[in-house]
Amino acid sequence: MEVEFTARQGKISKALRAMAEEGMERIARILGKTARSSVTFSAQRHVQIVELTVQARLQTIAATGKAATVEGALRQAIDHAENQARRFRDRRMEGKRLPKGEKMLTAPPVARPKARPAQPEADVAGEKPVRSKGPGVDRCAFLSRPRDAC
Repeated sequence: MEVEFTARQGKISKALRAMAEEGMERIARILGKTARSSVTFSAQRHVQIVELTVQARLQTIAATGKAATVEGALRQAIDHAENQARRFRDRRMEGKRLPKGEKMLTAPPVARPKARPAQPEADVAGEKPVRSKGPGVDRCAFLSRPRDAC
């Protein structure tokens, strides 16, 4: 994630910069690595202000932290931005359409074993069993002929 730092009425220490980059990496894991961010540090009398802006592909997140110390203000702004990023991600995931409840299967379909038809018993003399010519109605009975003629 690209992070741009701006300081108004002060300087940014290396520790503060590292802390901000670590927070931005946490937000980048939620939103995606393609996001850009800018961090602005400013002061008004005894209040330190940190403004954080994260621009993702579909969303722009803005957070502000105010505290007596710069570290506290940065921590507050990062927490607020991280919470917004989480809410955005969850909202996007819930927005996916799911099938209607009545169309969903309640139980998996029953797998039926392939059963072979019972084979007719062979005569005692060792002859082969008599097999029908296929499913359905016997042709000879249908045509009213003796079985030998078919």
